[in-house]
Amino acid sequence: MSRDLRPNLATILVFVRGWVVPVVVSLTLLALTTAVLWYVDQWPGTDSLVFIYFVPTTFVALRYGNTAAMFAILMSCLLAAYFLMPPEFSFAVSSPLDVMELIFFGLLAMLASRVVSGFMRDQN
Repeated sequence: MSRDLRPNLATILVFVRGWVVPVVVSLTLLALTTAVLWYVDQWPGTDSLVFIYFVPTTFVALRYGNTAAMFAILMSCLLAAYFLMPPEFSFAVSSPLDVMELIFFGLLAMLASRVVSGFMRDQN
C-alpha cells in the first residue's frame, strides 16, 4: 500500500493561486508605483510620496486579502526607504521625520487593509 507523495495538479493550483499570484501581482504593482514615484521625486517640492503606496496596497487587500496586503505594506516601506528617502539607494533613513512617516504609513496601511479585507469578507 504505497502512497504517491507527488503533488497533484489541484494542490499545485491552490498553492499558485493562494501564494504565488498575490506575491507576483503585489511586486508588479509596487514596482510600477515605485517607478512613477521615483520619477516624480525628482521634481522640486515633492514630499511624503510614501502615502501613494496606499493605492496598490488597497488593491491587493481588496483582491487577495489581508496576508497579501501585509506583504505589500512591508515591501512598500522597504521600497520607499530605499528609493525615495535620503540617502537614496540605502535602507538607512537619515531623517527622524522620514522614519516616523514610514512608521505612520505602515500602521495606517495595516489598519486600512484590515478594514478593506473585512469588507470584502462580509460581502462574500
